Amino acid sequence: MMYPQRDPFDELNQVGYWCFIKVLPEKISEFLGYVDSFDFYYLYREFNFHKFQSAWLLNLRRHVLEEIAKDTIVKERIRLSITETLNEIQVEARDREQLQYILTHYFC
Repeated sequence: MMYPQRDPFDELNQVGYWCFIKVLPEKISEFLGYVDSFDFYYLYREFNFHKFQSAWLLNLRRHVLEEIAKDTIVKERIRLSITETLNEIQVEARDREQLQYILTHYFC
C-alpha cells in the first residue's frame, strides 16, 4: 500500500480543470455528481460552496490558484472556507501554514 494514497478521482479532477480553463471545447456534464472537486471546477461560480473543502487547495500549483481566484465571488467564498478551516483545532500545523499562505497570497 502506498502512502499518501492516490486520489482515485485525480484524472476526473484534471478533466474538470480543463473544462474550467476552457481547454475542452465541449461540456462534460455527465460526470457531475461523482466527486465534489470535479463539480467545483466544472460549475465554478455555481458550485455549492457548502461542499467546498479547503484541502483541495493544498496541492494546487500557483497558476491554478491564480486562475481560481480571478472571480471575486468565488474568491470570497473560498476565503470564508479557508477561514473556517483555520479556525478548526484539528488542522495539522503544516497544512495550517500552507492554508495561511494560500489565503494571504491568493484569496485576500
